[in-house]
Amino acid sequence: QVKMPAEKAPGVPISPVRAALEGSAKDLIGVGQLASQMTHACLPLPKPFGLHMRRGGKVHETLKGCVVEAKKDLWTSMSSISSLSSISDFCDPDDSILTHCNYAVQYEFPWLPFLTGLKHEPEIKEAFADAIINKVSMGFGDQKMARRWWYMYEQVLEPLPIDDVTDMDHTIIPLLPPERFFTTQGFISPRHGILDNLLGDASTFCPFVEKFAGASDAAREFKAELLEVLSPICMMTIKDFFSACELTDSTKITQENLGKLLQHLDEDGFSMSEEEKQEFYHLFGVGGEAGSKGPDDEGLKPLSMHIVNFAE
Repeated sequence: QVKMPAEKAPGVPISPVRAALEGSAKDLIGVGQLASQMTHACLPLPKPFGLHMRRGGKVHETLKGCVVEAKKDLWTSMSSISSLSSISDFCDPDDSILTHCNYAVQYEFPWLPFLTGLKHEPEIKEAFADAIINKVSMGFGDQKMARRWWYMYEQVLEPLPIDDVTDMDHTIIPLLPPERFFTTQGFISPRHGILDNLLGDASTFCPFVEKFAGASDAAREFKAELLEVLSPICMMTIKDFFSACELTDSTKITQENLGKLLQHLDEDGFSMSEEEKQEFYHLFGVGGEAGSKGPDDEGLKPLSMHIVNFAE
């Protein structure tokens, strides 16, 4: 059953979000219901994904715009449900903590402040871990949300006793939907089958930046305008570097003068790894390693031709 919020000491103020959660508890389900019971957690407004409430429910004014109705008609109590596979299809505000955990793992996006707050709520933390383990271990049905929760739980809290994803035919699931959020190219977690495309580190600081209507077109236009502004500046900077290394438009590129350019770049803070240096030499048709062959026909082209080819 729903745990009643702890009484506050006289004179101790309650945060607006905490007051809103506790005042809306009779209608919240899933993460929202769990958060309303996490009296020791300091939670911000539940954005960008929001919380879920029962159909026809009402919430505190503070949470309006941050709450959506439940995904299904969830008026059936868990007391009549015996199949584990059906747990997450039914939920009511008065149901058990585990029921709300199962609903959240099935239908709601991971909310980082909620996961962080679990550190101070051992009962809810244990139930939430069980819900993730049960859903992922079933091995059937839509597991996209469950695998996202699994990944984020282990990033923020601790490892769970779940076997790594071994069937690599599974579709890799992006942690954030790139059609809705600005994301990075990210990296794949083979254990979870998740593409971590967050803009930051989930365990420290990670902003979620939603796209707006026409964001893709605006990004292309901004990139074109930025290049138009920066191109002359970049060309002047490049020219200064070349002049400092006595490289002119008609200079033939050799390993020696290209080495001077790299040294000058390094002294000005533009250092490269050995692999990057070798790639740089290769782009200009010059051997970079000691003992390698001297400049070939490609390396004897004038500097201006190399710059044109490099830009193309």
